Amino acid sequence: MSLEWDSRSKADEVVVEHFHSTVVEFIAFTSSLLDARTEKDRLYGQLLKELDKNSAEFLDFWESKTDWSFTFLFNFLLPYPYFHDVELFLEKISTLSDPDFLYHFFGESLPEKQIKELIKNPEKLKSAEDTIWWETDEKKTTTQGILNNLPDFRNSFISLLLDVSQSRTFKDELANVSNAAQESIEKVKSIDMEPLALAQYIMGKTFRRTSLYQVYYYIPSYFFAANRIRIFDSKTCIIIYGVVAPLVDYRKKKCRTGSATKGTF
Repeated sequence: MSLEWDSRSKADEVVVEHFHSTVVEFIAFTSSLLDARTEKDRLYGQLLKELDKNSAEFLDFWESKTDWSFTFLFNFLLPYPYFHDVELFLEKISTLSDPDFLYHFFGESLPEKQIKELIKNPEKLKSAEDTIWWETDEKKTTTQGILNNLPDFRNSFISLLLDVSQSRTFKDELANVSNAAQESIEKVKSIDMEPLALAQYIMGKTFRRTSLYQVYYYIPSYFFAANRIRIFDSKTCIIIYGVVAPLVDYRKKKCRTGSATKGTF
């Protein structure tokens, strides 16, 4: 009797998905408007009028005391990949423990042990090594104040994001972007490459850190303009690209430019 079987398991299969995401657009929209902090911008001014008093006050604190970007919200997509429901996404963030919340809030750039120590004793921040989050005494003071009032900070933070997500400004803008996003999806899907190669192509770089990813998500964003970002862990690779970003393999372009330069000199 002869036997033949395929030893690959479902765990070895690679999942590849291309889709437009309301949550990704929400993060990109929030970042593009609130990070710029341009009061003359029509949409920014329109959005400010829709915020309730508490959210407006929190935004004023955020803009006057920090230079942090709302793009860090993309970090929360790894533990909570709820791509199509903003309220559910924010609800899940609000249920995280304080250490887990800050771990993702700070872009996984701080050791979990240090985060737990700072939550327990915010005074330790004074002697902590400088980071991009607190490289000045003023920023350390701000961060220490946040740590001392972390529950209030978290509640105000989520409330502001909910206000933005439920605003007519965001909803009206979101309604006009689906066609552009779908066109970008079709363009990317037409590129005949393996998942990792496609991810590197879109990002325009060869990744220094890779894993045997089990899941690839390719997500276009209208509000992300020409920007691109990769969010990843050992199992998942998320590529977010602006719909106006040209699909050009910059690695080859750089190589050709380098060769020409070398030949000239």
